[in-house]
Amino acid sequence: MINKESTPGDRLREELTRVFGGLTDAAVAIKVQSGSYFRPYLKNTNGIGMKLQKKLAGVGLDVDYIMNGVRGEDAKELSDFDDVMMRKYEDLRYRSDQLNKDIVEFGELLIKRNKKKK
Repeated sequence: MINKESTPGDRLREELTRVFGGLTDAAVAIKVQSGSYFRPYLKNTNGIGMKLQKKLAGVGLDVDYIMNGVRGEDAKELSDFDDVMMRKYEDLRYRSDQLNKDIVEFGELLIKRNKKKK
C-alpha cells in the first residue's frame, strides 16, 4: 500500500500513535525529554534525518512508511528500484564529473593557445 497523499509528519504521527498510543510514551521509548520533541517533525518544519530514523526503527516503527508512504512488500520493491536508480545516478554523476574535468582542461588549452598567438 502506497500513501503519497500524507506528509512524513502525518505518517510519523500515525506510526507513533499505532505503536505507542501517543507522543509521551513514544518520547520515553526513544529516550527524549518529552513528546514536544516530535513537534517540528509532525509539522514538517524539520526533515526526519538519519539519526531520528535509526531511533524510530530501533523502537519498531516502519521508517519506510514514514519516509516514503510505502508499507510491506511495496517497500521491498521500492528499495530494489531505489538501488537501481542510485547505481544509475552514481554512474551519471561520475561521467558528468569526467566531462566537467575535460571541459576545464579544454578551456585551459584554449587559454594557453591564445596566449601563444599574442
